[in-house]
Amino acid sequence: MDNNQILVSWNYYCDWVCSNLPIIKMLEQFIQSAAWFVPLGDITPAQRYIVASIADSWIVINNFILFERRMNRNSFFANSSLHKCATVLSLIEANQFSIEMRLHEKLKENKIWNIITVFEITKILLRSYLLFNNYFETLVFRKLPNRAQILSSDAIANFRNRKRSTKTLIGELIWIFRSLIYLMLLRKFGFHSWKVFNITFILDLISFYFSNPNSRENEEIKEKKRRLLLLILYILRPPAFGVLKNTNFFKKLVNLANSNRLTGTIVSSIENINYCKYFSFYSGS
Repeated sequence: MDNNQILVSWNYYCDWVCSNLPIIKMLEQFIQSAAWFVPLGDITPAQRYIVASIADSWIVINNFILFERRMNRNSFFANSSLHKCATVLSLIEANQFSIEMRLHEKLKENKIWNIITVFEITKILLRSYLLFNNYFETLVFRKLPNRAQILSSDAIANFRNRKRSTKTLIGELIWIFRSLIYLMLLRKFGFHSWKVFNITFILDLISFYFSNPNSRENEEIKEKKRRLLLLILYILRPPAFGVLKNTNFFKKLVNLANSNRLTGTIVSSIENINYCKYFSFYSGS
């Protein structure tokens, strides 16, 4: 297949997406639910997450197509290069965890660390580019307009008309670099180190403290809540989880969860993640 055929096929797919949104939405929801709710037989946690990341990536690509076709010149993404940058970042974020799970099956630990480091440095560069163009204001997770915003006739928020905040900039830079710092600490001290746990936890708290407290943008408020919820992942990190799983309360909770197929699948996946120690899961990046 030559380049012209690829371009024609891509344009045909773009037209199909734009003209069949109800069907697209139904298929997206089906693939998303298939990872957990539809019985897929005896499959590994890695395969479940691959299905989930495929669905996530497909949604990102479809939203990219819709926005490019309905480009709002009053939006943050009036510069199409920003939209492409955010799309690449979103695809990395959607697939990094499942890729790492597959790498654990094929490569030695040192090579896996090197590949993850490349991912993290790439994300830092992309996020820094978006942060600079966002006038140093809070970066929303997967800095992309959602489906409802794309289809709305209202202008997507223009982030350029706000006063710069040094405090917010410090918080965002800490947030952008936190995963790479966590990665470097893990390579030196290991997953079971309380030193790594404490340093990264303090960094997250500092970043949250420096975030813009006066923001009235709905997307930024949601982003702050999302970051606060990510602190729950600290309970699942090896030092804390090692203490938690030996308690009678946790053992009873696991027995109760295993009585249901869905909750049992989630519990077994968490235990598998904790056993294999996946950086992309614990970092919440």
